[in-house]
Amino acid sequence: MCQIGVFLVIVIAVCTIPPYVFEQKAKDCTNQDPYASINKVSNINHVDADLIILGNCRANGGYDASLMTSLSGLQCLNLGWDGSSFDYCYHIMYKTYLKNNKKPRYIIVDIGPWAFFEHEAPVYTIQMLPYIKRPEFQFYIEMCPQLSNADKLLFVRYFGTMGKVFKEISRLNRPETIGSNKVDKGWRDDYFDKPHRLEGN
Repeated sequence: MCQIGVFLVIVIAVCTIPPYVFEQKAKDCTNQDPYASINKVSNINHVDADLIILGNCRANGGYDASLMTSLSGLQCLNLGWDGSSFDYCYHIMYKTYLKNNKKPRYIIVDIGPWAFFEHEAPVYTIQMLPYIKRPEFQFYIEMCPQLSNADKLLFVRYFGTMGKVFKEISRLNRPETIGSNKVDKGWRDDYFDKPHRLEGN
C-alpha cells in the first residue's frame, strides 16, 4: 500500500511539471493574447488614471489614450481587450486594475454590436486557467460548468488536458504579435452564417 502511495505521488508530481511550465510562460507573456492583455493590466500599479477605456477591439484600437491625455488634461488609460465581452472587461480588466490603482473619475465603455451577442468562442478555454486562483476570476469558475473551486489546485485543473498544455507551451515559445492569429482568439469561420441569441444579462 505504501508503494502505491509513493507511486501516485511521483505520477502527480511528474504530471504537474508541464502545467507549471505553461503557467509560468503564460504569466510572463507580453506579446500573445489573451495572456498579454491579462498580464498588462496585472502589472499596472499606481497609475491612478482619471479616465479609463473599456471594451473589445473597437476600444483597444479606437482610442488613443496619449492623445486624449494631452487634449483633456486627464490621465487616460486604454484597457480595451480584443475579443472580450462585458464579463471579461469588468471582472478581468477593471477589477484587476482596481487592485493596484484608485477608482477612475470617468470610464468610457465602448459598446459595439458584438457586445450584445453570446461569446463568439467557447467560454471555457485553457488560456484562462493560469489565472483562476485570483479573486477576480471567481466569476469565470461560476460561468464555466467545466470548472469548480477544486480547479484552483494545479493538478485538478489540468487533468485530462495535457495535450492542450503542450500545444500552448509550443505556441508561447513562438514569437508572435498580439492579435496576429485569429484562430488563437477563438474565431470561427462560420460565425456570421448562423443566428445568435442576444445576451439575457
